[in-house]
Amino acid sequence: MKHYFHLQFKLLFRTITDAGVSPWIVILFAPILFLGALELLYSKTDYAAYVIGALALSFITKLSNHARNEFLQAIFSTHHYHQIRLVENILVALPFTIYLFYQSDYFASVGIMTISCLLAFWNNQSSFNLTIPTPFNSRSFEYIISFRQSFLVYLLPYFFLLKSIQEENMNLGIFGLILQTAMVLFYYTKPESEYIVWNYSFTPKEFLIHKLKLAWLNTSLINLLLIALLLFFNPFSWLAIIGFHILGLIYISYFVLLKYHAFPKEINVAQGIMLMVTLLFPPIILLALPYQFIESSKRLKAILK
Repeated sequence: MKHYFHLQFKLLFRTITDAGVSPWIVILFAPILFLGALELLYSKTDYAAYVIGALALSFITKLSNHARNEFLQAIFSTHHYHQIRLVENILVALPFTIYLFYQSDYFASVGIMTISCLLAFWNNQSSFNLTIPTPFNSRSFEYIISFRQSFLVYLLPYFFLLKSIQEENMNLGIFGLILQTAMVLFYYTKPESEYIVWNYSFTPKEFLIHKLKLAWLNTSLINLLLIALLLFFNPFSWLAIIGFHILGLIYISYFVLLKYHAFPKEINVAQGIMLMVTLLFPPIILLALPYQFIESSKRLKAILK
């Protein structure tokens, strides 16, 4: 078991180094960014504990992937397998539970850790297969796969919508809309096979425009019901609601271009930092978008003629 975690840390360090960033810089600044993000969340909403809990459990459930666990079970004995899963889940949950404990959200802190430990004995091998229907076309594979894997997480924005109606606080509903749009960003973190891109009979620019159109359409489909309900209960705030949706589409566009700028590799740390900069200083994205479009087109020229 010791060798397994040693190997995982070596792979993590190598991935960070390959991205052109010193692992020690990440070790130094990652906790600062993590704490800063959670402090900002607590300053903006009274329901930060729910968001943090959902975020922690979303990371932990990814460790219960069936294929991944089959591989671990083939290598380790049942005893060592459960030990590894338990340690992994605790390591992922620990930063969130410590912070919640610091904020005196003891129930949420203990709850997350308890669920994390229980999930160590679940590897998503249920024989019950349910194909969840989606409104996305066959070309939108990112949305079809990711939506089916994480559809339960989409209950969280509607929880904020419900609270916004109960407390007559539109800001909670807007926060739910922002959160739902942010979930879509994670759909673009994994690059597809080069062969899939090569199959398109597009020039690089036509391909990027096609991908952007799909992103706008599919993100709008995901947000449609939430936007409709927000407009129904807050008709005089239509400009803010539509404005935040459009802003979300702009950031989705940037993330799509960022993905193909890094293609066929994953988005690296330096590009992730650029994304953080655009989030902190939104006007910069107006300059970053055309730059990313040009660089992405160059990157795709080797695959799309």
